[in-house]
Amino acid sequence: MPNPPPPARSYAAWRVPVAISGVVLLLVVGLGLFVASDLHARERRGVAHATLRDESAALRRDRHDVQLERAGLTSVIDQLTLVGGSLASTSQQRDALQTQLASTQTQLEQTRNALTGVTTRLAEQVVGIDAVSQCVKGVSRALNQLSVGDNAGALVSLQAASGSCQSAQQSGASG
Repeated sequence: MPNPPPPARSYAAWRVPVAISGVVLLLVVGLGLFVASDLHARERRGVAHATLRDESAALRRDRHDVQLERAGLTSVIDQLTLVGGSLASTSQQRDALQTQLASTQTQLEQTRNALTGVTTRLAEQVVGIDAVSQCVKGVSRALNQLSVGDNAGALVSLQAASGSCQSAQQSGASG
């Protein structure tokens, strides 16, 4: 006789292996998710470390550039200080030269005034000399005329020279 079919398992008998399989499946899926999450976190950490290294290198370069700029600025400040000192010295020289120029201009004005006075006196003397010369020429002409016996001509020459002689006398009195 043939073997009778095995008795049908009850629903409760299937539950335990299905539950164990479900738990194992959940553990495998959870472990897979954990591993995937860990790998993803490690990858992000690696990217973050690489970014941090790059940013640190950039920061070092920036600090170096800042130090170079500070050195350059210090040099410019030193040069400006020197130029400021030179400017102050040049300003003092300019002020001294302006004072000297004002003094020279005052002396020049005094010399001009003295020269104007001398020129005026010289012009008066020239007028006086010219008057004396005209007077002397008239008197000389009159004497020559008297020496040749021309009394009337001598009188005319003396009368013509009298104005010059009076001017010469006034010039001599005022000079």
